[in-house]
Amino acid sequence: MSAFTRNRHPVGRWKKIGLFFFFTLLAALIIYALAAPAAPPRQQSVRATPAELLDGREQALAALADLYNDDPAARRESQSSGLLASFSRWVSRLIDDPYFFVFKPHPTEAHIFLILCLLLLAPQGIFTMCWMLYAWNDPGQADQGESPRDYHEPHYSFTALVPARHEEAVIKDTIYAVNAIDYPSHLKEVLILVRDEDDADTIRKAEQAIAELGDANVHLITFKDGPKNKPNGLNRGLRVATNDVVCIFDAEDEPHPAIYNIVNTVMLRDEADVVQAGVQLMNIDSSWFSAFNCLEYFFWFKSGLRFFTHLLHVTPLGGNTVFFKRSWLNQIGGWDDHLLTEDADIGIRLVLQGARLRIVYDAQHVTQEETPASTGQFIKQRTRWSQGFYEILFKFDWWRLAQWRQKIGAMYILMNPFLQASLIFYLPLGLYVLLTQEVSVALAVLSYIPLALLLIQLLLNLAGIREFAATYQKRLPRFFTLKMIAVFYPFQLMLAAASFRAIFRYVKGNRAWEKTTHSNLHRAPVDMRRESI
Repeated sequence: MSAFTRNRHPVGRWKKIGLFFFFTLLAALIIYALAAPAAPPRQQSVRATPAELLDGREQALAALADLYNDDPAARRESQSSGLLASFSRWVSRLIDDPYFFVFKPHPTEAHIFLILCLLLLAPQGIFTMCWMLYAWNDPGQADQGESPRDYHEPHYSFTALVPARHEEAVIKDTIYAVNAIDYPSHLKEVLILVRDEDDADTIRKAEQAIAELGDANVHLITFKDGPKNKPNGLNRGLRVATNDVVCIFDAEDEPHPAIYNIVNTVMLRDEADVVQAGVQLMNIDSSWFSAFNCLEYFFWFKSGLRFFTHLLHVTPLGGNTVFFKRSWLNQIGGWDDHLLTEDADIGIRLVLQGARLRIVYDAQHVTQEETPASTGQFIKQRTRWSQGFYEILFKFDWWRLAQWRQKIGAMYILMNPFLQASLIFYLPLGLYVLLTQEVSVALAVLSYIPLALLLIQLLLNLAGIREFAATYQKRLPRFFTLKMIAVFYPFQLMLAAASFRAIFRYVKGNRAWEKTTHSNLHRAPVDMRRESI
């Protein structure tokens, strides 16, 4: 960032002032909405028939007689029969005339629904925009989190854990890439972790790569016991790891050759116990949703992780390119192999133990990955993440965090999948309420805030894809922006579907690990890459 941006534009101060006035206005409008009476329902001038008049007269006389009834039991029986009769008439009306029931004004219920949605979704939307823009809003913090330009002498030794299951299409290239990290050979080792049951192809490809490399520091570890998931494999690798720092790379990862030097320097310079480095999906135009998937990583690793670590003092660690001092992993007993998002869980547990966590992000040093290849694969991956967040939420370790801002940050992260889904479904439900119900003018105006926040997020993504393309020297196809606008809401619906699918699986107790298939869409041709190595 330029000095002009840093010194002459105090964005942080103006953001605080703007948020103060926004919430003041929001509170005033909500109070007005609660105090203002709803518009009376429309009255229809329909002339009553003589039979209806007679029936009404008889009901009035019966009610008047009840007032003078001195028998409490008779009065209770009369009231009970009246309630049953009212409920019976309500059910009959629903069956006979559902159109009238659906579009009949319910002012009290409509006001409660809109106010609850606003209190839940408006803060969530504003909070999301705050972390998305943090790196641009506070360039000083962003600069502090960049990769060091001068490296310290190699001090720490590294063990890379590479869990793999049915990854025959990518594992060989990943082994080459991890082994090619530029660091003294005697200070690094690579452990390939494969469950030896029905994965002969992955094992064969891994053995081929190890034989071709001829490096004694690259080992294949197979096992059959324990849950069929990633944390079980990581714990197997932790038991045999011997080096100072244990790091994780996924089976399709393409880490930067300088990553060990970067982490070694940060750990020595900042006395860090855990370092999370950047990860970036690269194939922005391989599917209809891939651009938004890539931008999720772009905003999260560039801005979001810094926001939560620096401001809220809680760090939701990623699933790879994260580096732990092995002593800390042994102290907390490794990963919880009963969870689907062991990475977020171990971040909270390390914060509780007092570990010093650091975030390092530099676009040129990110680990490159690919988006899921299909809509079904994406929903399965996001279902696993959402369900894992629900598991951690109800595990309640986060409640033991010392500071309230830590608890709020953890709660936001763990509940965010459900909040995202609620926002998407709020749009049609809110439109129904506005078109069919009688609500006050102030509340009707306020009800558009979640929609406005969603549109602002779309604009941020459209700006983000331009910066992403410039950063990674990618050319956007023609009409790419129009395509993103067209698929933005379907992408949100897909996130919502995954979130509710995760709730269904969680309630049923289904914890099966749904694997994401990889196919090397993020890599250069293999021959070219190996030539450079």
